[in-house]
Amino acid sequence: MRPVELYNSDTNAIDLSAYSLADNYTNWTQWPFPQNTIINPGQFLVVYVDGNPGESTNTELHTSFAIPADSGSVALSKNFGNQTMIVDYLNYNLMTADRSYGTYPDGTSAKRQRFYYATPGGTNNNVYPTVLVFINEWMAKNTQTIIDTADGKYHDWFELYNGGPVDADLSGYTLTDTLTNFAIPTGYTIPAGGYLLVWADNNPAANDTNDQALHVNFKLSAKGAAIGLLTPNRTVVDNVTFGAQTNDTSEGRWPDGNSGQFYFMAVPTPGSANTIAKSNSPPVLTPMRDLTVVEDSPLTFTATATDADTSQTLTFSLDPGAPPGATINPSSGVFVWTPTGTQGPGVYPVTVRVIDNGFPPLSDTSTFSITVVSSATFRVTGVTMDGNGNVMLTWDAEPGKTYRVLYKTDLNQQTWSPIVDIAATASSLSVVDNTTGDAQRYYLIQMLTQ
Repeated sequence: MRPVELYNSDTNAIDLSAYSLADNYTNWTQWPFPQNTIINPGQFLVVYVDGNPGESTNTELHTSFAIPADSGSVALSKNFGNQTMIVDYLNYNLMTADRSYGTYPDGTSAKRQRFYYATPGGTNNNVYPTVLVFINEWMAKNTQTIIDTADGKYHDWFELYNGGPVDADLSGYTLTDTLTNFAIPTGYTIPAGGYLLVWADNNPAANDTNDQALHVNFKLSAKGAAIGLLTPNRTVVDNVTFGAQTNDTSEGRWPDGNSGQFYFMAVPTPGSANTIAKSNSPPVLTPMRDLTVVEDSPLTFTATATDADTSQTLTFSLDPGAPPGATINPSSGVFVWTPTGTQGPGVYPVTVRVIDNGFPPLSDTSTFSITVVSSATFRVTGVTMDGNGNVMLTWDAEPGKTYRVLYKTDLNQQTWSPIVDIAATASSLSVVDNTTGDAQRYYLIQMLTQ
């Protein structure tokens, strides 16, 4: 069935007994409304223009003519006694199965448009579903790269890519270069993960259902231009602006559908995945070792990295998941964090990333753990040393708690080196450390659990 909807925007009921519907502009009274057909204020009345008048009932109307599915006209006329006049009319085209055509908002005289969601008997809805279609690649100076089989010539072209999980039906969508608009004909659907080659040849007459490529009514400028894809209700799906172009070099997104930087591609790939030459060398980040810090005490170190491409700039960052309050200077790589009392004791994984500014940008990471220990104090009861370089450390301990002993040979060193973790079974603990080879050692004893 093919419904046509009438809407009474007046504040009074309207008797349609003198009205008729037609699919042409010569026989205006082709199908008169039954006597005493009333449409109330704000009411939507659905009439099925399917050529089956015998199916009409008091609550469902069917006309004696059927309108075509793809394009046609519907005229509403009224007999004023001595003459018949057209009250409203609709010319439609490019219809797709289960789509509709009409005015938005209801009852306005605005330009009619296509609707994705048909609402017979209800308020018109001009919303379109979100599609992940991208203007993915373009070439504005095609002199010898790819021939348009429609006429055997080299024309400008661009490519649409569907990055979504479902097919994208673009029937009625608009392509534009900001100067003109081109309504995409029915039947152009991009499968999920697929591509649509669009010839910007100003030759839409070349469109053929047997040719998978699309031809639009505009060309691209080699000096720079814009391309836009809009839904039938003029919502922007995607748009790009590009500068001056080079012969037979395309520009576009890499990887396909990427919303970031555009790249020039010496090997154009219309209708398939974009590729670029990988001439960049990745940076190498010096591996990080696990660290320990006392809560409410600052921890700082400098991340370092090298890059074979010495002219490139390296930028440091922390990946998601770093502890709150931790920062790294993007230029110098200096990491700073002072864990709070509420963050200890605990173990925090940290990933440092370094990225270069090459083509394409490449990165390296290093993941390590920071252990935050309690700042609880306890008494050291003895430090003794024998003649063989052995130092015995003794301190008050709490049974059931674990302690970590660390050392430095210089207080200016950034980190402490661990010696041992030891669990207390009594109220006192002792550790023996061999200091042979070091002129001096500084010790740090931490309680790991409270």
